[in-house]
This record gives sequence, C-alpha cells and structure tokens, in this order.
Amino acid sequence: MAASGDLAVPRVVEAALPAIAAREGFTRPGFHVESGSNDGDGYMSVMYCIRVQNEDGDKDALHLVSKVTTPSAEGAPMMSRMFAAEGSVYSQLLPAMEEIAGMRAPLPWPRSYHVAVTGPPPHCLVLRDLRPDGFAMVDRKKPLDLQHCRLMLRAIARFHGAGMALQHLRPDAFRAMRDALGADLAAVEETANNFMRFLAPGQAVPDLVRCRFGEVVYAKLKDMFTNIPNEFLDFMLPDPEGGNTIVHGDFHLNNILYQYEKDTGAVQDCVLIDFQMARYGCPASDLLPMLMAFTDKALRDEHWQGLLRGYHDELQATLRAAGCEDPDAIYSWERLTVTVSSYSYKLGLSWLGVA
Repeated sequence: MAASGDLAVPRVVEAALPAIAAREGFTRPGFHVESGSNDGDGYMSVMYCIRVQNEDGDKDALHLVSKVTTPSAEGAPMMSRMFAAEGSVYSQLLPAMEEIAGMRAPLPWPRSYHVAVTGPPPHCLVLRDLRPDGFAMVDRKKPLDLQHCRLMLRAIARFHGAGMALQHLRPDAFRAMRDALGADLAAVEETANNFMRFLAPGQAVPDLVRCRFGEVVYAKLKDMFTNIPNEFLDFMLPDPEGGNTIVHGDFHLNNILYQYEKDTGAVQDCVLIDFQMARYGCPASDLLPMLMAFTDKALRDEHWQGLLRGYHDELQATLRAAGCEDPDAIYSWERLTVTVSSYSYKLGLSWLGVA
C-alpha cells in the first residue's frame, strides 16, 4: 500500500483501505494519513484522517476519517457495546433508512465505507471526512441562532422520521436492527448510572436557594431533586404512550457538524455524527437537550413553537416520502407537544447542576 505522511494507521484500517479505494475507482491509489484527534479528545476511539488519491493525480481525492477503538475502551463492556452499536447504525440502520425514505445526497449523516466491529480488537469505522466540504463544529460558547436550530432540527427530524417509517412498514427488520443496538433496560440503566456523576451537582440546588425562597419552596425542591435519578432513567426509556423511534441518544453540539459557505460563512446544512448511544426511545429525548441547553431564552420565547412545528413538518414529510399514508397515526403534533411538555420538566431539573 503506497502511503505518505509520518503516521501509520492500525492494521485493521490499513487492511480496509485498498478495498475501499478499488470500490471507488482508484487504480493506483496512494494514502496520506494524519492524526484526527488530540490527546484526551476521546475516551473510546482515536481518529485518523486519510486522503486517497491516484499517484498520477488523474482522479479527485477521496477524504476519509477512521475511528479506531482504544485499548481502554476494548476492556470496558459498556464502551465496547457502544462502539458496536455505532457500527450497527452505519452498516444496517442508516442504509435501511435511506432506502425506505428514498433519501439521496446530501444525507443528514456521513457516508460509511467500512465497518469492522466484530472479531478481535481493535475495531474501526471508516467514514467520509466532511471537513473538506466545509463542515465543522459550531462554537459551543455561543448559543445557537435560529438558522442553526432549523437545520439541526431538520436533520434529526429526517433521522427520526425514517426510523418511524422503517418501524411502520418493515416491523420485523426494524425489530432486528433495534435489538442489534443492545439498548435493553439493563444497558439503559447502566448508561443512566454513568451519567449520574454529571447530574449529581444538581442535588445542591435546593440548598443554594433555601435562604432566598424559604422552607416551603426548599422542601418541594428537595423532594423533586431526590427523584432526579428516576426521572432521568424515565427520560431515556421509550414512552409507554407510543411515538417512539430510534433516537440518537447523545444529541448535543459535539455530535453534529454544520456546513458553512466558503465565501460568506453562511450556514447551509447540518449532519449528525457519533451514534454510539443510539437506542429505541422517545424523540423528545433528542430534541430537548439541544433546544434547552444550547439556545438562549430570547430565542426560545420567540421561536419555540415554530421550531417544533418545523421539526414535526419535516418528520411527517419523511414519513410521506416513505409511503406512509397517515403520518398523524404514527406521530401526531399532539403526541409531540405532550411529550415535550412532560419531558422538559424532567430534563430541566436534571441539567440544572450541569449548567
């Protein structure tokens, strides 16, 4: 394998690259490898950026990014399960969603070129690197503006809607893909317990406001915050009233990329990345963390209903594109608003300590 650059990729990636290059029409490929992550960036994987190009330069380069498991992740059952779940999303779920909803490029997620999540570690994913196309992470220090919110909600609506269509039209195939994610009750409980260390500071909120609001308010808050572990677990489980689908499960600014116009810097598109925590659940569990934690109050006060309506319209358009004749029977506006109202209270309490 012809390679350049000072960095060597793990053998599991090296073995995959010639076949990827051949499938994409490269006849004399060279591979340039650079690091895609810094020390401490990831607890589960390391990243490599790879440029594939014919040695005589007669074909446009293909830009790839590879995620490879770390030894620490390979020794942790939960981390191994999460990496395998992401492999299942890229190899089975997303292609099935694209097919059933008739999705064409540009897709709301990166294209997958290779998935190796079984057999001896290390394991790897090879995906399209979207950075040369103008995609980047948004500045987390600034709240999302209206256009960023609309694009983000359009991407997650297409993901949710395609999952609902798959569940409605091909229930047996959907069930197998859902089960392949491994997110049964025990797995969800384990994940929720791991999140408790981030939510623990919220337990101090009643004491912080006790002097200002008095004993009656303090007692009520103390009771509410005592129930945070149960409330948070409920938030991660499917809604018993229905309207569930495959959710991203870790939907925040680190796990989406925005595309910006080269000359003006205007935001144009949004894609979802990092599906390690994908599971069967309530769509509100994706929507609310993003809308409540990464927007400001002024935007929410003015545009909350419009943003939710835009999300719901896009989800139903995806259902119709898949051939679902009655989208309201699958996921109505009323179901969305009821779950958002119910879950926003639970999520708001849970995240007070994090914020």
